[in-house]
Amino acid sequence: MNQAQESRLMMQKAQNRCPEGSIEQSDFSFEIELLGTIYRSDQFKDDISPLTRQLYKERRNILSLEQSLACLKQTHEMIEQQILKALKT
Repeated sequence: MNQAQESRLMMQKAQNRCPEGSIEQSDFSFEIELLGTIYRSDQFKDDISPLTRQLYKERRNILSLEQSLACLKQTHEMIEQQILKALKT
């Protein structure tokens, strides 16, 4: 089961626990700011898939940046060691 399916299942379970017409269900709303754009729940009606896609895209970008940063740190350390070796000789 992929993450989108798991999210849908969790939302369905939460809706089933909340009786129809209850305060919790009727007052549910959210607002997310992503890269300077504000997304509100009323923009999506029953379909939040555009926001979900954007969030997953940004998550992938963040993970990619973290990997790049880790590689740059490793390269920096290797260069630093080479410079220290050169200075000692």
